[in-house]
Amino acid sequence: MPHRCFITEGCGGLIDGRWCTEHYAETLSRLPPGLTGKEVERPELLLHRDRKIDLYFAPLDRVDPGATVLLVSLTPTRTELHLALTVVAERLRAGAGIDESLAAVDTLAGYATATRANLISMADGIGLHSALGMRSCASLFHERPELVSVTYAIAHAVFVRTPGRPGRNYSGAPPLPGHPLLSAFATQVLAANAAMAPEALVLPLGKAATLATRMAGLDPRRVVDGFPHPSGANGHRLADFRSRQAEMRATVAGWFT
Repeated sequence: MPHRCFITEGCGGLIDGRWCTEHYAETLSRLPPGLTGKEVERPELLLHRDRKIDLYFAPLDRVDPGATVLLVSLTPTRTELHLALTVVAERLRAGAGIDESLAAVDTLAGYATATRANLISMADGIGLHSALGMRSCASLFHERPELVSVTYAIAHAVFVRTPGRPGRNYSGAPPLPGHPLLSAFATQVLAANAAMAPEALVLPLGKAATLATRMAGLDPRRVVDGFPHPSGANGHRLADFRSRQAEMRATVAGWFT
């Protein structure tokens, strides 16, 4: 079965349909073994550069159409980019197909321990575990990973340019609506991505990812609007969660009813 890519399906205008793993497979297979996190900003992976950001290719263009939950982060971090490049390049060099190589990337495993614990706690707190018929959403990381598909509002890695230093992980500045390319990823690519998993509840992590789901025009009935970013560095996480908990619980219950 040919690789079905949401970037190709959402391309047009500023989004190049060649920004897909199928097109980059040979480039990925030629990456040096032992690539470090400091070496991911490579010229052969650079897709776009302007005064504010660099955009680097990330082989993460896979979504499970049968997923029950679509977990939407803002953009791959340097750590997630390194994991994806390492795993996919290794699998391609071993002769695996594109979808098999992409499926080998366990993005959830790359979540920091505190981030994972916070995500599980908040997801349980809005009743997602009950809706999925499990004792805790911890099962999504262990026994039932097939229920969740991890994706991104911006499908490739965005680094904010810092003169003389490696780029910083993008966290929402410059704002999505004010940057034409980043805006196009939300309105075109994320929309195509979500359309490929039409039965999935969409769980955006943080305000910027939530904004992207609105820009994508997703049905608000399937989006858990208000879910805070689970990072331990998010000092407003608990207050934000409690202020929207009842609303988010109702969204989960309504989608799975």
